[in-house]
Parts: sequence; structure tokens; C-alpha cells
Amino acid sequence: MQENNIMIDSIRENNRNFLQFKRQIHRDESKDTNRSITKPDSITKENVTAIANTLKTKSTIPALELVKLKNALLQDQSNIEVVLNVHGALRGLVRELTGNNIVNQCIAAGCLCNLALGDFKACNSIVKAAGPYLVTSLDNMAMELAVTSAWTLGNLASHRKVCEVLVLQGALAKLCERRTGTELQRACVYALLHYVYALGESLSKDYVQKITKTATELEMTVESAQLLFMLSCHQNFTECVTEDLVLKLIQGLNRCMETYKHKHTETNMELVYITRSLANMNTDVYNVILGYFVSYNMCELFKQVLSDNNSFVVESMLWLLGNLYNYCSDEEFFSMLL
Repeated sequence: MQENNIMIDSIRENNRNFLQFKRQIHRDESKDTNRSITKPDSITKENVTAIANTLKTKSTIPALELVKLKNALLQDQSNIEVVLNVHGALRGLVRELTGNNIVNQCIAAGCLCNLALGDFKACNSIVKAAGPYLVTSLDNMAMELAVTSAWTLGNLASHRKVCEVLVLQGALAKLCERRTGTELQRACVYALLHYVYALGESLSKDYVQKITKTATELEMTVESAQLLFMLSCHQNFTECVTEDLVLKLIQGLNRCMETYKHKHTETNMELVYITRSLANMNTDVYNVILGYFVSYNMCELFKQVLSDNNSFVVESMLWLLGNLYNYCSDEEFFSMLL
């Protein structure tokens, strides 16, 4: 029994390392896709300083200047430090975020989103100045502002101590609420991924349950599957699993396997996340999973996927099947696989 626990801990640690690698790739792709609308023109540090100095005053700042600043923060990460070194500039962005000009509100949120790509010091300053306002903005009727606020809260949660402050400010509870709109859902899932990863085992059982419930209600995508996989590595996850979630994962597995057998050249990450989530269940759930596999006649589908030469996918499948074989008494399904 002790050897099994050691093996399981080792597997989960490997999963976390793998997840960290994939998270960085996903984060980079998401930044490119969601934060830079146009290719920024070259903006000098002097320009950035001038805009920051305007922000620290109470005078109105043109939207175009805010756009330049938002792009400059992506163009050169050192510009983040330039802005934060101007006393009052961050307070000026918060003023624009909470003002009555919806255009400036959205752009200011974008500036904070890009500032949140900075180090711990930068994120800590942003949370202290803007955290509660970003949380409130998740309910804003302007979808762009709500979405950008969710992305910003996700970026800020990359640092554990900052993440803990955000939880106290109500960010995690608000992100768990059911949202309408595909873009807002994606942004909230992105943020939740960061919170689950950053907090690790310190994430309370109550929040594991809330986030699991939220993920269960979402459409199954690569991102929501990744979120469920991350949750499945938590010690309290199996206590929060419902039959609806198991059925959702198995239906997603069936769909992904059907897709994958026609596209052997590329790794289906959704398939991998779902498979590993199911593999992280407990003995009672394993019997339910196997029952679904039998009732859905998935044996031939497993054979087709297992015959592929993609070791990453095959190893994930074998890990799941190995757990089912070790903990389930019904061996008929496995006899058909041979």
C-alpha cells in the first residue's frame, strides 16, 4: 500500500511538472491572442514616462495615449518598471478604470493586464491599488471590460502571495460564478487555472468543490479539461466528484478519441487532460468509469488509439487502464482489449 502511495505521489509530481510547462505555453499563446489588438509602433521610454506623468495628475488623458501605453507594456517589459516608478501613475490607471468613460475604462484594464505580466513587486502593487475594482468589473455590462479584468486577475495570480491576497479580496469566489458569453468564460477559466496552480494543496476543499462545480457546468474544451486535470491532482478532489462530472469526462473522452483516431499526427491535449483526470479518481469512481466504458462499447476505440505511436497519448491511456485493471473486479473489458 505504501509503495502504491509513493508511486501515485511520483506520478502526480510528474504531472505537475508537465502542467507547469504546458501552462507557460498556453499563457504565452493567450497573451499574443488576447492582449495585443494591433502591432504596436515603437514607443520610447521617454514617451512612456510622459504618459505615466500625465496619469499621476488629475487631468483627463486621451484614449489614444492609454492605447500607446498598453502596447508599450507589451513591447518592452522594462516599461512596466518605468510606469511603476512614477509615483501616482498606477493610481491614475485605477482612476481611469473606475471612471465614467467606458472606452478609457477598457483600455486602462488592458494596461493593468499587461502590467500584471511583471514580477512579484509589480503584481503586489497592482493588487493593493486595483484588486477590488478588478473583481467588481467582472460583473460589468461592458463585456470587454469584464473579460480584460478576468485576464488581469489571472495574470496577477501567477504569484502565490499575491494570489492569497486576491482570494481575500473575493476574486476566486467571483471567478467561480457562472458566466454567460464564451469569451468571459474562457477568461475566467484562464484565471482559475492560475489560482489552482499557484495555491496548490493550500487551496481549500470548499474552493476545490466550487471550482469543480463550475468546470462541470462549462462546455468541455482544452482549457476546461486542463482545469479539471489540475484539480484532479488536489488531495480533496475525489471528495468533490459527482456522477455528472464523470459522465461529462467520459463523453468528452469518447469524442476526443473519435477525433484523434483520424488525426494521429498531432497530440490532442484535451484527450490527454481528460484521460489523466479520470486516472486520478478513486476506487469507487473507477468502477463507475469502467461501467460506462462497457455500456458505451468503447473497447474498439481504445484499441485504435492504443495502436498509435504517440507515446504521450498512449502512456496516458495505459495509466488510466492500469488503474482500472488494478482496482476493478470486472475483467471482461480488459479481456476484449487483448
